Amino acid sequence: VDHVRSERNVLASASDHTRYIVRLAYSFQDENNLYLVMEYLPGGDIMTLLMRKDVLAEDEARCYLAQTVLAIGYVHALGYVHRDIKPDNLLLDAEGNLKLSDFGLCRPLFSEERRLSMQGERPANVGSTKKRHSKSRSDADTLASSEGASFSTAHSSQTSDEHAAGHTSLPAP
Repeated sequence: VDHVRSERNVLASASDHTRYIVRLAYSFQDENNLYLVMEYLPGGDIMTLLMRKDVLAEDEARCYLAQTVLAIGYVHALGYVHRDIKPDNLLLDAEGNLKLSDFGLCRPLFSEERRLSMQGERPANVGSTKKRHSKSRSDADTLASSEGASFSTAHSSQTSDEHAAGHTSLPAP
């Protein structure tokens, strides 16, 4: 229930006019549950898009990455760290615009104790959270590793060795 309350608090503080954050329509609860009703985003998520397309065109990947950075910046401006940036949490609207979702692991930006706790999926190449100095580094580091892998070969049929060999043997695009 704490994760759902955290998500509700972040979404409730977000403006209805925020372009890159999923919109909370309303919330309600019964004796046992808290329910969040959010806008419908028929475009699916980036993970599904990557699985379907295998590889994104560079301009398309650049556009999604820029929208992700804007969404993270907005979350930080609200005073929170997302802590669970991954392709599954990047949803697409009917026009293909990206919206950040799943704020259950969000913590206040200036809460060092909570920010340093590890939550969500940890990308393999992200350094120890104990080495982080900036208040918002966890989102930035996760974005760099998660999206970098996602927009390259993570969902390609190539192995990482084949991809690396391609960088040295294939002509530049």
